[in-house]
Parts: sequence; C-alpha cells; structure tokens
Amino acid sequence: MTAFEEKIYQFRENFENLSERDKNKIAGIENDKTPEEQAAFDKEKLGTMKRLEEKGVFKKLDDIIKYRENRKMGKLKILYFDMDNVLVDFQSGIDKLSLATVKEYEGRLDEVPGIFSLMTPLSGAVEAVKSLSQYFDVYILSTAPWKNISAWSDKVAWIHKHFGDEKESVFHKRLIISHHKNLNKGDFLIDDRTKNGAGEFEGELIQFGTEKFPDWDKVTSYLIKKCAK
Repeated sequence: MTAFEEKIYQFRENFENLSERDKNKIAGIENDKTPEEQAAFDKEKLGTMKRLEEKGVFKKLDDIIKYRENRKMGKLKILYFDMDNVLVDFQSGIDKLSLATVKEYEGRLDEVPGIFSLMTPLSGAVEAVKSLSQYFDVYILSTAPWKNISAWSDKVAWIHKHFGDEKESVFHKRLIISHHKNLNKGDFLIDDRTKNGAGEFEGELIQFGTEKFPDWDKVTSYLIKKCAK
C-alpha cells in the first residue's frame, strides 16, 4: 500500500468515529453554503471520487480492510517459503568452493559440509518476505540433504543471519524441514520444484523461476492480490 492509500485508509477509519455534525462539515453539507456553492463542491468531490475509483484505490482499500480484519481474528492465510533457489542463491555457495571440493562432490554438491552457510539471499527475497509477512502467516518449508548433517543446522543459522534470531523476527521458530511437503496444511507454497511433495501440496504451488513467476516482484504482486480473496 502506498503512503497515499494509507492516508485515505486512515481517513476512512477516523471518519467513522466522528460526530454527524463533523461528518457533514467534512462532506461540505453546511448551512452557510449557497445552492450554487454546494453544487460546485459536490461536483468537485464527485470528480475526485471517480478518479480514485478509476485508479483502483477503493478496491485496494477494501482488500486491505478485509486483510486487517482477518489479521485481528487470526485468520491470515498460510504461506510457505522454500529456501534453495527461492530465498537462497544456491549458486553463490558453489562459487565459494575450491575446485578440488567441486570435483570431489561432483553431482552431489548439496552434500558438501557447510555449503549452506556460504550462500547469500536471492535478489529481492528478503524484501519480499518482509512485505508478504504483513499479509500472510508465513513459514519456511524446506528440505535438507539426508546425508549432509551440517545442512540442517546451517539452514537455521542462515535464517538467524538474514532475518534475525530474536523472538520478534519474522521466522522465529517457523522453520519446517521435511521431505514430504504435501503433509503440511496451508494455502500457498513458493517452491522452485515439484519434488519432495511440493507438487502434491494441498494449497496453491507458486513455482518460482517459471515464466509466470520469474522473480520476486511478480510473486509478491500476485500474492498480495490474492490475500484478501
């Protein structure tokens, strides 16, 4: 929501708490206006409302109002984020390995001890999480290589590093590691693959990196539109 839309939203909330006298004053219904002045005022007000409606401002506000009501009642939709190649740039970890290590673990680079601690966030991922966490009940739903024990703890450490480890942080105790993602109940899953149960997820799979969802801008825009439906 833009700053302008936020101001309109706050005005609508505050307007409901005003007395009828003050509401009439804001609406331009005052005894000291001549019929001509009142007609001119009404015409200008109608034009402003029409422009706002054409820009979709009122639709956005209705969605935001519904979202905030759902948030107050604890009815936010559940959104899961995968990590590798969704939040995390897997290639950034590979790029930090020695040639000898790459050769040793060829075909199974995800089993390199400590590789997950070397990775950086994918472009736009951190910002997208912060934005979407305002609209959804968010969790991380990831898979760790069965033969790479360090990957499990490295994923926790990665979340601490990039999203914080304090109680108020967005993913505090909200990491789920599973090879059967279809067993988790929820509304949306952002994943780059259909493996490990992602393809059988009960909600909607947002397949990151596809033509429809090539980057975080597209994903965020799509999900914010869906949040109030």
